Amino acid sequence: MKALMPSVYKGFNYTILEDDRGSYVLKNELYNTNSIFNEVTRPNLIYDIYFNPENRDVKTAPASTSHLHDGYVKITPHRNNNGVNSFHAFRWSRRKVEAESYDLEFVESAGGYKVFTKVRDVDSTSTKDLIMDISTNSGSSDITGTGLDPKLFDFPKPVDLIEILCALAAEPDSTIVDFFAGSGTTAHAVMKLNARDGSNRRFVMVQLPEKVEQDSSDARAKYANIAELSKERIRRAGKQILEGEVNKKWNQDIGFRVLKIDTSNMNDVLRTPDHVDQGELDLYTDSVKADRTGEDLLFQVLLDWGLELTMPIDVEEIDGHEVLVVEGDALIACFAEEVSADVVKAIAERHPLRAVFRDSGFASDADRINAEQIFAERSPATDVKTV
Repeated sequence: MKALMPSVYKGFNYTILEDDRGSYVLKNELYNTNSIFNEVTRPNLIYDIYFNPENRDVKTAPASTSHLHDGYVKITPHRNNNGVNSFHAFRWSRRKVEAESYDLEFVESAGGYKVFTKVRDVDSTSTKDLIMDISTNSGSSDITGTGLDPKLFDFPKPVDLIEILCALAAEPDSTIVDFFAGSGTTAHAVMKLNARDGSNRRFVMVQLPEKVEQDSSDARAKYANIAELSKERIRRAGKQILEGEVNKKWNQDIGFRVLKIDTSNMNDVLRTPDHVDQGELDLYTDSVKADRTGEDLLFQVLLDWGLELTMPIDVEEIDGHEVLVVEGDALIACFAEEVSADVVKAIAERHPLRAVFRDSGFASDADRINAEQIFAERSPATDVKTV
């Protein structure tokens, strides 16, 4: 085996090697990483391989026990440790291993020899070759790397797998959506890919607040649902990525915003006169539900105006009132229950593109009309609305 040169496929590095049959790359071990393939389902693919490091001879069964003492090493299938079936099956049959051993590479490691398959057509290294190199077991290792207990998640997908798929399918400025966020692997992969190639892909993760099985792992006890688990994994993954080596062109943005689907912020105040009693009139003076915050109202406004929900938001104070400033005065919102003329004037003086107030924040129609007049005089280009 002779190393020729490093090469790149779709941004992923691999090393080109050479033997007497030509160049090749090593992409995956011979055993099947899926525990479904085991001694019960594939008994014909469970066997021992005997390899002689001196003459590179390969056999799948010793002609006699002398082979065990005659320079051969015994290589057994990997254990899967799932408590039911004990071994992963090999991907090649006995006959193929012996007939095509020239396309196998035996690499000595601390735990014994590992058997890799060679990919000969280097120039046409495919997506399948890259994906086949990834063990499904690495999903749990990815979780461990963030400092979380891997038992928190059932069968998490490998980050490297999703990273490769994102690199192949998405442009550097794409938004990648995962409607079944689960363990948050897609978000982890997008951040890792951005850190590697300096791109600015964004992610949208969607997850129902499904309850976790609390008795399946003590580590899950403090998490109410899968969505909470996903958020914690994404936070830790971002921190882990920043601690490693990253592309100098990357903006190092690991932040994310959590939004929840809910009912409308607005009360149903539409009534016909014959369906309203005089004593109920006070119930319909405020169109906003009592349990909604200024931030709740702001995101509704962003949607109404067709603005991105990822825009930066700053919280300021003007004359004792909380003011939400979006994207450097692209929008300024004040949802205080009482809005003074001084607050309106201060906001108008900043000439925002848009301004929004709480309708019930004005004591009377005259105060609302006065606010519109202030903007007409001081910032006529501002789009003003109330909710």
